[in-house]
Amino acid sequence: MSRVEFREFLELPRPAAAIAMVAIASLTLSITGQLAPWAVVLATVGIGAAALLREAPRAWQQSGLVLNGSIGVIMILSAWLFAQGQLAVVALAHFAILTQALQLLDARPRRSEFLLVALSLFQVILAANLTDSVFFPPLLVLFAVATVWTLMVHTIRAEALEAGEPGAARRAITGGLLRMTGIACLFSVLLALLLFP
Repeated sequence: MSRVEFREFLELPRPAAAIAMVAIASLTLSITGQLAPWAVVLATVGIGAAALLREAPRAWQQSGLVLNGSIGVIMILSAWLFAQGQLAVVALAHFAILTQALQLLDARPRRSEFLLVALSLFQVILAANLTDSVFFPPLLVLFAVATVWTLMVHTIRAEALEAGEPGAARRAITGGLLRMTGIACLFSVLLALLLFP
């Protein structure tokens, strides 16, 4: 059995960093200029709704029927864009940004944030292939910090829950930990800048 199979389902709201991570990833894809305005508006509304309903999700956010039906509609819209002559990568970009907003709205208990992080990373990779904007590098740094913080918060919460001490997570997640996370991410980016060129 894997470690994930032993892990408890988290019913806590997603960390605010997860919303920031999704918003940054969606922004990196939006600055490419390849997305239809309606897709950007839908994604923005989805991210905004997820932020507003984070602490008090609605019943539809936990309905498999609603969420699966929505992903079906997103798939049809993406296929329609491709059939209209859009490049496959552009149709994928539409699929990624809409699916990501939907995933953020999903308030069902979860064992990990893997899918949310994977979709965010996919958006950033797509954006890297579709843009040469000067805004992309700073957004990439912010994305790295938000992603690492999202994974840290989720892991700390899950470990505290497994240990039977849910309050321990609140004590462990501090401003000092966030500062060190930001510094570590910044040094990682600086190291990458030295290695890759």
